[in-house]
Amino acid sequence: MARRKRINYELSIGGTVMATVSSEYASFAIDLAQVVGSDWWMQTPDKVMGLSPRSQSPQFDFKRDKLVYLAAALGPSILSIGGTKSDELFYDMTIGHRGELTAGYLDIFDAGKWDDINEFAKKIGAKLSFTVNAGRGPRGEHRGWHGQNLEQLLRYSKERGYDISAFQFGNEVNAFVLRGRGWRLSAGRYARDYINAKKLIKQYYPDAVVTACSSAFWPVVGEVVPIIRKTLKRAKDHIEVLSWHYYPQQSSRAPLRTSRASARTIVMPRNLNRLKRYIDKIESIRTKYSPDSILWMGETGPAQCGGQPDLSDTFISSLWWLDQLGMLAQNNYQVVIRQTLAGGDYGMIDDDTLTPRPDYWATFLWKKLMGNNVYSPISGDIKNLRIYTHDTARSYSGVTSDCRSVLLINTNKRRANSVSLANYSDYEKHVYIVTAVASQDKSVSINGQAPNVDDLKSTISNLALKKQDNAIVIPPL
Repeated sequence: MARRKRINYELSIGGTVMATVSSEYASFAIDLAQVVGSDWWMQTPDKVMGLSPRSQSPQFDFKRDKLVYLAAALGPSILSIGGTKSDELFYDMTIGHRGELTAGYLDIFDAGKWDDINEFAKKIGAKLSFTVNAGRGPRGEHRGWHGQNLEQLLRYSKERGYDISAFQFGNEVNAFVLRGRGWRLSAGRYARDYINAKKLIKQYYPDAVVTACSSAFWPVVGEVVPIIRKTLKRAKDHIEVLSWHYYPQQSSRAPLRTSRASARTIVMPRNLNRLKRYIDKIESIRTKYSPDSILWMGETGPAQCGGQPDLSDTFISSLWWLDQLGMLAQNNYQVVIRQTLAGGDYGMIDDDTLTPRPDYWATFLWKKLMGNNVYSPISGDIKNLRIYTHDTARSYSGVTSDCRSVLLINTNKRRANSVSLANYSDYEKHVYIVTAVASQDKSVSINGQAPNVDDLKSTISNLALKKQDNAIVIPPL
């Protein structure tokens, strides 16, 4: 396919600060199914399955030195422990004794696994978020939630001195009805349960935030079973953090697909812009019923149900990922949790080899370059070029208050784009151009060099392309 003549744009960046995100903005998850060694999306392309049955995963190994090293390099961050398995677990914190499961519970989460999680979070310097069971197990008469089992976990954690920054109450409670277990949780019931759970959690962890809803949004259809509006209407000011989950596509493992995973469509501008429709809808609800709550994207990845083999682990996925980070930051989201750190095809790190994938390097560059203050978007007719501006991360060498970091994403497969920054023409620019041999290649280059995984501390300074001239060329896909 012939390459087209590139387009030259002259842009003015800066403007006004439109949002400020937290230092832990770009964060990551490890799924509880991986932790307990249960149903999980395995990294085997020939095992294409639906929701049930799935592969039995080996228990996640938190003690691998290289994993600790790679995860720590993405700090500051939040380590989120959650997923579908969250609403199926019985917490058994008795040392050396494995309890029996009672009705409504499907697996045991024991003290050893909890210790491993907390030790790992401490080693990588991450804050910890844990999703607690809002499912069928911890319920009594009239389906009312009770905290007897959760209190066992909270008491044990407090006695051990574990620092937990956030608790998520339930995982995708709006999708309970889709899990084939014959029951659903109404928004009214969930709102009452959230208030009770928050009250219990605050007795042990008064400074922790308790997130609500974590509602599943599917591409094209949106919130599959709407509960956010009614939950916020009933819980109102009790809501501290409003969280929801979104995947732009569904993998071939998914039994239902509203947007099939495809390299052709993942970075189409109209598909990237679909997210904004849901952002706006949620914001209108939040503003009306719970204006003081803050926003999290509690789970996201390139393709639902484990990611798509040979797509979610490739270069083109990293363009989607950076665009979503840019868009959510513009809309004042404080945290974005990436599913997953390692595991499945959407893991940022290959769980078998511990090789960083393109999405890892995208996250790494975001953390090192993009600061907390988000600036107003560039206006004008700029086709196939996505632009996001932040102040420069404070950790960047030599940074001053007037330094800016500009993320430029070219979604055109045939045309390069050239950008000149009109109001920064006299400044030295440090440029990081990320490319791959092909859009679905599983390795990337930064300014033509492979990033050195063995020397992450020096990667940013060693790979910077320092330019005094004003033209920056962004290659096509």
